[in-house]
Amino acid sequence: MTSKPPANTKYRVTKVITRAYMVGAVAVSFTHIVHAFGMLGLHGWQAWTTPAFIDGLAVLGVLGRGEEFAPSTRRIGLRFQMGAGLVSLAANVYAGESVGARVLGVIAVVGFIAAEAYADRMRPAPAPVEVAIESTHTRRSEAAKRGAVKAKATRAANAAVKAQAEADRLARVEAKRIARRVKAAEISTQTMDAAFATSVAPVSPSPYL
Repeated sequence: MTSKPPANTKYRVTKVITRAYMVGAVAVSFTHIVHAFGMLGLHGWQAWTTPAFIDGLAVLGVLGRGEEFAPSTRRIGLRFQMGAGLVSLAANVYAGESVGARVLGVIAVVGFIAAEAYADRMRPAPAPVEVAIESTHTRRSEAAKRGAVKAKATRAANAAVKAQAEADRLARVEAKRIARRVKAAEISTQTMDAAFATSVAPVSPSPYL
């Protein structure tokens, strides 16, 4: 039996870094989204609620792309993420107070999406050759054991059939022998009865006496 492969630590670390990128992108785009909608005439608490409907959809998209969900759900999650990312990207560029702020907004959103796509496509490497050889040897050994057990059972079944056939043959021979003895006894009895009948039969007197 092969041992359980070790946990993929690097994959987990990549996922943690990707989540950190998501938090950073949300932090950068949050104020830009609020400022962008303020520039569009939306002020007060209404402007502060807009990030929840944009970055919130991005977070829902990330959660929906988990490997425990069906492919259809994962595709919808990707659409959520891409749509929210485009809106966040537009807000970062529109509300940036300087070229550096706009570039930072672009890098934050694009970097997060790129890191998420990279982590989503990560796959473990094939099993080492020695593990595959060990698994092959184990399967062959188990197959040989099953074959030996099956051959032993077949031999035992064949021996039982032969023994039963020999017993049946001996029974038939014995039955024939007994039948011959019974037949011989019947013939002997009939012969003795005929002899006895002849010896005791009355003799007619001679007419001359």
